[in-house]
Amino acid sequence: PSETAPATRSIASAMIHLTPACRQPASVCSAERARARPAVSAVSTERLAALQRTWDSTYAPALAPFLASRRLDGGLLLVVPSIAAEGRIFTGRWADRADNVIAVGDHVGIDIPDAPLLAAVRELCAPLVTELSTTGRARTTGAAVAGALHDDPASASRASVRCGAALLDTALPSRAATYRALWARLAGVARFTDAFPPDVATDTVIGIAIRGAFALSPSR
Repeated sequence: PSETAPATRSIASAMIHLTPACRQPASVCSAERARARPAVSAVSTERLAALQRTWDSTYAPALAPFLASRRLDGGLLLVVPSIAAEGRIFTGRWADRADNVIAVGDHVGIDIPDAPLLAAVRELCAPLVTELSTTGRARTTGAAVAGALHDDPASASRASVRCGAALLDTALPSRAATYRALWARLAGVARFTDAFPPDVATDTVIGIAIRGAFALSPSR
């Protein structure tokens, strides 16, 4: 279905547009882009264009089922040099798939051209981890898992990183090892598991949620 395959939209300054073309009148779209555009772009247009091409050709098609299931198949990705390892995701109205913004660092000093996109995968997983931490989900995640994620922000952050790895293992295996290498480097450790050790209970429920988004059986 077309709604699971975001189309390319032009890049405005330090923004990567993940949504299909604006469906508002042209004057409204122009005004929205003008309000969102930073006064000075700290990321080159060439780099943003390269990231946009990689998102459109590789990440968007692979992640489409998961993003659609989470209503994250629209919105903006901001590449901001001042942001460190962990980025941010801001979700708005559930009814509006485009009402969300992800902000990640440029990671220009790391020799991984698509590092901002890999960092964004972690942010795309964060709402799932937050959902699994709520008491209302405890009956499906288990009270212990929900309680641990809810009461320990550091545990939830690590779970989001591991969720990103699991998501790429399922949707885009060719980038999974590089994702783990990036996060190991950002954490200052030699191996991914040194900073993000497995948590069987949490990782199991995350895996179930990811497989559900892709309509996969647990045996795949």
